[in-house]
Amino acid sequence: MTSDTMPSRLQGTAPSRRESRAFVATLLACATMLVAFAAAAGILTGGFQSWTYEELRARRAAEGVLAAPASALRGSDGRVLQPWSSTAASAGRPRVYIVDFVFTRCATVCLSLGTGYQQMQRRLQNSGADPGVRLLSISFDVERDQSADLAGYARRHAADPAWWRVAAPVDADQNRALLRALGVVAIPDGAGGFVHNAALHVIDAQGRVRGLHELGAWEGALEQARQLAAAQAGAQ
Repeated sequence: MTSDTMPSRLQGTAPSRRESRAFVATLLACATMLVAFAAAAGILTGGFQSWTYEELRARRAAEGVLAAPASALRGSDGRVLQPWSSTAASAGRPRVYIVDFVFTRCATVCLSLGTGYQQMQRRLQNSGADPGVRLLSISFDVERDQSADLAGYARRHAADPAWWRVAAPVDADQNRALLRALGVVAIPDGAGGFVHNAALHVIDAQGRVRGLHELGAWEGALEQARQLAAAQAGAQ
């Protein structure tokens, strides 16, 4: 190896200044992306305390920040009802609702929800004094679920309108606003149906979600609703 060839070989094995700058820029870009991901994850998981979407919704409900806007719903009888509003706690109005979100053609999770609602309805019917709790199934398929479809769903599940109403938002705008406010997800499945949340929402007369309960945990939802209704009645 001669002295005049050594520098060129050494130069070939060492990174150039341009390569070094590119490497540093790549590291900085990766670090920026990592920081952005961590910040987004922190927001989406509530400070890394909730790692599923339903856990995050339950946490927001517990913090009192999950609330439904005043909503006009069309019932299975064609009449408009407003289950929660600033005046919903007036005399003769239910104080607490247990709400699920369905579509009337659903042959899977909605059947399980309907079974739980039948059991809650039976408990309410046999409760003696009015506990101030009502059941409400809301269809998010507002284009296809008309009053006759809602009535058919109510019939199939033996819903007693004195305790359990089946309804849908009056239009697509109110539907979107309600779903967005509560974080309800309804994604078309490509086969004419939807993949959607299956939680039971305990909602007070002002529209605040006071609790979220998993599918099948209807007893806990009913007990919370009873206690909440009793507390609100005592405060009036």
